[in-house]
Amino acid sequence: MLSDEDIEKLCHGRVIYAEILRSDGKDSAGPHWAVIVDSDEEIKANTTYYVVVISHDDKRDPFRIPVPRRIGLTGYFQCSWQVPVDLPGIQKIGHFLLAPEMAKVLEMARQAKAQPKKP
Repeated sequence: MLSDEDIEKLCHGRVIYAEILRSDGKDSAGPHWAVIVDSDEEIKANTTYYVVVISHDDKRDPFRIPVPRRIGLTGYFQCSWQVPVDLPGIQKIGHFLLAPEMAKVLEMARQAKAQPKKP
């Protein structure tokens, strides 16, 4: 569980390391880095947050964006991998994305959600 100080740092665009559900939302995919996409107001009011997961799989998701080097991680924001994360599942926090970086993630996530689901 995060310290109270770290919980206070949770915000829109914050990168976190947490227990993540698979992209179908059913089973655990284990711990992954991800970025919180909820608004600051939603974060303050809830203990479950929606995230876009960071992965090194560069072939499965056509809706991916390279992670900025400045945050010290590698891989891609897999923008079609949007799942909820519960506060107790967050193990640590990292950097946060700057507004232009987050805008790209949000736009790609919106495009991914607009795609029809495959049967």
